[in-house]
Amino acid sequence: MIIEKKINAISLDLGESPIWVNSTQKFYFVDIKNPKIYSFEPCEQKLVVFDMPFLASCIVNIGTDKFLIASENKIYEATNEFKQLREKCSVNSNIVGKRFNDGAYDSNGYLWISGIASDDKNLSSIFKISLKNDVTVFEKNNVQLGNGIDWSHDKKKMFFNDSKAKIMYRYDFDKKFQMISNKKKFFDFNNFNGEPDGLTIDSFENIWVPIWNDGIITKISQEGKLLNYYNFPTQRPTSVAFSNDNKRTMLITTAKLDKENSIKTDDGCVFIARYE
Repeated sequence: MIIEKKINAISLDLGESPIWVNSTQKFYFVDIKNPKIYSFEPCEQKLVVFDMPFLASCIVNIGTDKFLIASENKIYEATNEFKQLREKCSVNSNIVGKRFNDGAYDSNGYLWISGIASDDKNLSSIFKISLKNDVTVFEKNNVQLGNGIDWSHDKKKMFFNDSKAKIMYRYDFDKKFQMISNKKKFFDFNNFNGEPDGLTIDSFENIWVPIWNDGIITKISQEGKLLNYYNFPTQRPTSVAFSNDNKRTMLITTAKLDKENSIKTDDGCVFIARYE
């Protein structure tokens, strides 16, 4: 992995949820703590900022110019201008926990999303939410801090991180009924100092996972082997998205440190990288 550049004039408090949208040829990502959505067009190096009226923790594209946005325990729908936000559904906070956190769209009409526990007794869950707002709950009150959902290319496996447990889980995925089963511990991150954040699968089916508070991005095989890890110039890389050029161009979000540092760092910057 080779870092090519930082996107100028941007510093995120808590950057997350980067995605690539083919129809617009742009990356999109959010700043959770300073509620904004960003779009970045790599060819023209054009960055656009959209102020949000509420916290946005996750964004997914559901076709052409339509997006779903997660905020607290609610899901909103918007176009790519993000001017009109329509609430689609809300889910009981007793099973969401503190708030929704990270998710992905399975291209078959379902948003898969998880949340953050509000305390040790009120854990979160994994949710499948249809475009008709039907909600199915998995792992009910069994998730501490859900991050990164993605699928194998044949759609037979689904991968999911519980950051506080420091475990990546793998599920059997039923494409016909859009269900998960047969949960297995797939990769243990307890040998790292930090916690696994988002996860993304590339065109070779490698799984990329940044390590929060460890300044590392890992690459893991579909067999659960650590193929490589890359030292990163920030302590808190959060998530990775690939563009459509054979998924070799990467946008990587990061977060600022909790305390102000007298020495200027790149924490909170957004990076463009490539790997061969």
